[in-house]
Amino acid sequence: MTKYFLKHIVFLFLLTGFTPVFAQPTITSFAPASGSVGTLVTITGTNLSNPTAITIGGVAAIAISNTGTSLVAMVMPGATTGAVSVTTASGTANGTGNFTVTASQIFNGQQSNKLLGTGGVGASQQGSSLAISADGNTALVGAPSDNSNAGAAWVYTRSGGVWTQQGAKLVGTGAVGAARQGYSVSLSADGNTAIVGGFGDNSAAGAAWVFTRSGGGWSQQGAKLVGTGAVGAAQQGFSVSLSADGNTVIVGGISDNSSAGASWVYTRSGGVWTQQGAKLVGTGAVGAAGQGISVSLS
Repeated sequence: MTKYFLKHIVFLFLLTGFTPVFAQPTITSFAPASGSVGTLVTITGTNLSNPTAITIGGVAAIAISNTGTSLVAMVMPGATTGAVSVTTASGTANGTGNFTVTASQIFNGQQSNKLLGTGGVGASQQGSSLAISADGNTALVGAPSDNSNAGAAWVYTRSGGVWTQQGAKLVGTGAVGAARQGYSVSLSADGNTAIVGGFGDNSAAGAAWVFTRSGGGWSQQGAKLVGTGAVGAAQQGFSVSLSADGNTVIVGGISDNSSAGASWVYTRSGGVWTQQGAKLVGTGAVGAAGQGISVSLS
């Protein structure tokens, strides 16, 4: 009976040309009301799920989390004092009042002493790769030669202009041989997700490791990432890049298929990483193109 009823309701909509109206989004408040680029703004309201656009100060903001009634977004470069808005398929909601963009503090000299992570073994080559969060308060430093080329990475956070190492060095589990972890690194915009590439893992098959931060502590998320379809010693992890929201990663393998090269894309859902489609190999390449020597995500 219910199915019969719904079919006839849809038919009536089509017959009359009536379009059903879904609940429009609303914004009841947002906080904080001011901050610099990189500030996380919590937007509270209703029907905020699946936004097609989020704007803070005239510039598209990045969604960090969303429950449908509480949406956290990051203020991005180029924002000026202005409105907060959320657009869904059902319409656009505007917050009351403006978000005030304040200037970031500019330093004319070196900030703090050099960063040298504790727990390094041998000639670690700390600083071979690095990444920084959008707000500039979290840094990830790779060291591919640590511990006889096993490799590692260190995380630092800034508070009050002072940089401090956060936790022990990051070393992914499941590595085989001289993995060279830390040859490439990348951070999400909020600094809570990190990826560390190790092109030397398992006789240069290569791999990448994802770590997440919770309560100031870091832990590996899932097993190491090794893409399917690789040919030979692909050196996966020669380059890595995370999307701003931390839910998509691309891993370059410069030596795949006799140095033709390739890249692999992974997406995260519910804390689980899954390869998305086959490896990426561009058409029209001639010879040992080395595709994947560099990768980038927005």
